[in-house]
Amino acid sequence: MPRSPIDRAVFKRTLAGQCMALQLSSALTAEQRRLLLMINGETPFADLQALVPHIDGPRVILDLITEGLIALIPSSEAEPGPDEVPQEPPSL
Repeated sequence: MPRSPIDRAVFKRTLAGQCMALQLSSALTAEQRRLLLMINGETPFADLQALVPHIDGPRVILDLITEGLIALIPSSEAEPGPDEVPQEPPSL
C-alpha cells in the first residue's frame, strides 16, 4: 500500500502545546492528549500511528494543528533518516 505524505511528516509541539502537555486536566480528548505527548519533533507520523493504531491519527493531528498545539517541521529541519545520512564527510 502506498504511503501517504503525512506518514513521513514530523511534528513538534508549539509553546502552547508544551504548556498543554504539562497540564493534568485539559480540554483535550484522551486521543489528542496521548498523541500530543508522543510528539517529540523527531518521530515520523507513521511511527507514532503504529504505536496507537486505534486512534484516528490524521484527524487528531489536524485537531492539534488547528488548536495551535503542534506544527509541522519542514523536511529540511527534520532529522535525516538512516538512508538519508551522508556516507562520506564533505571535503573541506
